[in-house]
Amino acid sequence: MRKLFGQFIRFIGISGIGWCIDFGLYIVFTSVFGWPVFISNCLSAVPAVTLVFTVSTAKIFQRSGGKVPVYMKYILYLTYQFFLLLAVSSLGQWLADMIAAKAADVGMLVRFSKVIAKILITPVTMVMNFIVMKVMTEKL
Repeated sequence: MRKLFGQFIRFIGISGIGWCIDFGLYIVFTSVFGWPVFISNCLSAVPAVTLVFTVSTAKIFQRSGGKVPVYMKYILYLTYQFFLLLAVSSLGQWLADMIAAKAADVGMLVRFSKVIAKILITPVTMVMNFIVMKVMTEKL
């Protein structure tokens, strides 16, 4: 259990760095360019996902001597991330629209509805990513 907790803490750390990259790009895409949540979230995630995968497989999880090479695990992880991003980006757009609609009286809240939506979704995706990365790296 101690090993699992240590891996989770380290994964949170590297995911935090990845999240900063993701979030920074997301802010630029949504706030500066005015792009929709869905497109912004999909594009901002790619560099973050790549960083988290690379560091996690090298430094956090023990690579199995399994039958699946690391590059295939990366492709599998990108595929998983693609489907997760589709779901999360759609949910994020819905949340942003809902926040903006409910808070029309508070201009600042409406202005940051896309950011609030991204923040609300992050903990769920982080836990899901930890589980998928651990299984993929150590069991495949």
